[in-house]
Amino acid sequence: VEAFQKATLSLGDRVGALTRRDSPAANLAVPIVLIALAVVALPGALGSSALTFTGDGLLEAMLAVIVVAGLAVVVRARMRLTAVIAIGVVGFAVVLWFFLLGASDVALTQLLVEILTVVVMILVLRRMPRRFPRSRARRRVLAAVAAVASGIVATLATLVFTGQRPLSEVGEYFLREAENETGGTNVVNTILVDFRAMDTLGELVVLGIAAVAITALLDARRAVERPAAPVRGTALLSPDENSVFLRTSGRILAPVMVLVSAYALLRGHDAPGGGFIAALIGAAALVLVYLSAPTDDVGPLRRPYLAIAGAGILIAVGTGFLGFLDGAFLRPIPIDIFGYKLTSALVFDLGVYLAVLGVILSAVDRLGLTPPRAGVDADRARFGARKEAVR
Repeated sequence: VEAFQKATLSLGDRVGALTRRDSPAANLAVPIVLIALAVVALPGALGSSALTFTGDGLLEAMLAVIVVAGLAVVVRARMRLTAVIAIGVVGFAVVLWFFLLGASDVALTQLLVEILTVVVMILVLRRMPRRFPRSRARRRVLAAVAAVASGIVATLATLVFTGQRPLSEVGEYFLREAENETGGTNVVNTILVDFRAMDTLGELVVLGIAAVAITALLDARRAVERPAAPVRGTALLSPDENSVFLRTSGRILAPVMVLVSAYALLRGHDAPGGGFIAALIGAAALVLVYLSAPTDDVGPLRRPYLAIAGAGILIAVGTGFLGFLDGAFLRPIPIDIFGYKLTSALVFDLGVYLAVLGVILSAVDRLGLTPPRAGVDADRARFGARKEAVR
């Protein structure tokens, strides 16, 4: 048995070595080749049929200008923080575009994801140099070619799959039968938690695995410290005093955001909202309070968020088994509570809520740990000594 195990591991190592590379560029070779083939093939698939565009041309043009300007800043940026801000501008322009097209659920999701993504990126940037490293001209040219080709393929694919055909039969069925089959009028949510709940459950499992991987990776790097940066300035040196305004606003806004989160969860079956959007709102509320804390030692994210994510997945799976009472896994079960007609899909959505909330807060908690703890302590010591000197 041991010999078979060793042979299996050896075979797996040899097979993996054929494609295992430390350089990201080497791993991008296959996608780049596929993109190049798509650039050649998609124009033929597009054909000469007329494309139909809807919406306000002036507003769309203004948003397109904002997106292009933001991308230009990203390309030319030398500071990482500048690039993050510009990417955020591009993301918010896309949010407005979604609202313009009437995709409220998608727009809300994009808006909240943009906010939390910027937070995560800022936490990551604390561990990186402020400036991008200089790269050779050849590498910049190859990166530009790959980026432009990817953009062309994405645009052409969008036109091929959505710009030339009417609403599909499946789409017509969802729009026609969603309310009768599920009791919900928000077709987007009914697809996620009723018609294709199995897909959503699979995505929750992937989120849970990602949370475990993030935690393991960041915990392995926790002991790494940076040298303390020199402190300049006088009035706002103390982190405890410097965050008072943000802490005050957080105490007011966070409870309101939590209530909005609960409201979005409950209304998701009939209006824009649902477990995913509600979890993003709730995570934003807790992240606001967390960032307003002077240090990670007193931040509120000292909770077992991996366990919360796991509980969400278990609730979703348990809801699926509850569906066997009506003959199928994940089949929604009608529930009547004091005259209010609900379904077990709301419980499934609660599982989505907890899983997404746990994953986001677990990542923010780990990223928010102060790597240069010696530097923070040194800052505090210098601030205290300076206050004593002033006295």
